[in-house]
Amino acid sequence: MVGFAIVRGADEGLVHRAAWHCRFGAFVYTALPQRESNTRRLTVQTLIFLHDRLATTMTLYTLFLGVWGLYKYVRGEGLDGNYLGAVIVAEVLILVQALLGFALFGGGLRPARLVHILYGIMAVISFPATYAYTRGDDSRRVMLIWGLVGLFVFGLAVRAQMVQGAL
Repeated sequence: MVGFAIVRGADEGLVHRAAWHCRFGAFVYTALPQRESNTRRLTVQTLIFLHDRLATTMTLYTLFLGVWGLYKYVRGEGLDGNYLGAVIVAEVLILVQALLGFALFGGGLRPARLVHILYGIMAVISFPATYAYTRGDDSRRVMLIWGLVGLFVFGLAVRAQMVQGAL
């Protein structure tokens, strides 16, 4: 559940808005012009809600990718199209998550700690960098790399939520 509080600040021309995520206690504070429309407030609430839910989805999905990759490695299997298709789905999910975060940032909301953005950037580039590193190879060793990268991105997602105050 997302909540907003409008608080009159010391500045005459500004109304300070505090936004927080009630379930996790994440807190973001920013100053906005006094006349904020209900439509804008609803849009920001929707973006925060989607960003939060996609973070949970991304966390669980990358955990699944990491475990699946290690399982395939233990079974002696190599990289195949099924796994790469799942990685593409994960990358699209991560990019949508990043775009929502960018929209929130552009709208004046800031993460509790800016290292949250660094974790997001690392998550965006991890799978493409792995593809560039292992391009054309479908051996068992490459499957281990992909599984570990999936767990690495899972760790990035968990850590990003931790520094935001969501966990």
